[in-house]
Amino acid sequence: MTVQARPAHPERICWGCARRCPAGDLACGEDKARAPHPVELFGDDWNENISGTQASSLRVEDVQ
Repeated sequence: MTVQARPAHPERICWGCARRCPAGDLACGEDKARAPHPVELFGDDWNENISGTQASSLRVEDVQ
């Protein structure tokens, strides 16, 4: 899965799956609430603190 390192408005998108649904229209049906982006949970340096299996299954794009 590819995740942007620092999206401009992470609160506008559900980050729970690859579909990236708008926060107000969760079309995938996997979640009842929007899944937050890691930057919202862990801060701007979130991608520097991942390791092991988390890092091997995640591609981080530094798109601004």
